[in-house]
Amino acid sequence: MALCSMEAVKDGIPKFIKSEDALGLYKEFVPLWGCQIPFIKKLGVRGLFTRELALLILMIGTLTGAQWGIYYVFNVFIGLLSSPL
Repeated sequence: MALCSMEAVKDGIPKFIKSEDALGLYKEFVPLWGCQIPFIKKLGVRGLFTRELALLILMIGTLTGAQWGIYYVFNVFIGLLSSPL
């Protein structure tokens, strides 16, 4: 939806809700998460917390830190923040 024009969103969302119900907007979350995190199905919840949690925290923490770094550099570049250096 972020790449659509606002007119398309204003026209499309009410039509979608009438045909699918409001919960239809969220019906694809579980299959999406199932594709994005396939090791949870293999290991189960116990295996996730005993074997994979540290790796998951490292992976997500690194990606989140990189995103915040890009956000900060962009804001400094366009003049919204001053660089501490």
